[in-house]
Amino acid sequence: MESGDKAGIEFLTSYFDREATVASQIDLRQVVNLIGELHAVAKGKGRVYIAGNGGSAATADHFAVDLGVGAHIRKKARVINAMSLSSNNAILTALGNDVSFDNIFSKQLEVHNPNQADLVIVISASGNSSNILRLLEVAKRYGVKTCAITGFDGGTAKSIVDLSIHVPTNIGEYGIVEDLHLAICHAVAEALRQ
Repeated sequence: MESGDKAGIEFLTSYFDREATVASQIDLRQVVNLIGELHAVAKGKGRVYIAGNGGSAATADHFAVDLGVGAHIRKKARVINAMSLSSNNAILTALGNDVSFDNIFSKQLEVHNPNQADLVIVISASGNSSNILRLLEVAKRYGVKTCAITGFDGGTAKSIVDLSIHVPTNIGEYGIVEDLHLAICHAVAEALRQ
């Protein structure tokens, strides 16, 4: 084996070992609580609004698909009316340009006039993005329950939501955080299909 191959295997082994260690520290009771909240949203005919920035925006989009369209295709699962507030480029750039980037999610939520049957889920490595915190603030104003799926130390979002799912990592471990955030979303979607 060439030395580059050995170094690559050592790096990958270390990465996946670290991911397994962090995964073992996630409070699975909180994930179960999220599953319960999603059942309640479906039963109450509410809607789930999901938001994130960057890689977390992709996870928000993916989660919305798995909760809604993915469940519908499988026909066994409870279909949840879910939408990603991160997915419409025209809306995001219009709000960012004409209002402010801090309000790209909260203004969308206001347009949809949410109610207490709804749920807002934010996905954020830092838990400190201003547009995420503003969304949570507006959700609370409407009486909407909130959930944050965070990484690093959880940031402000972790402490101000109704339900916190925290992936505890060192600040800057984006790969581990984003991998596990998507795994959590997949696990929740699978649980809803049982």
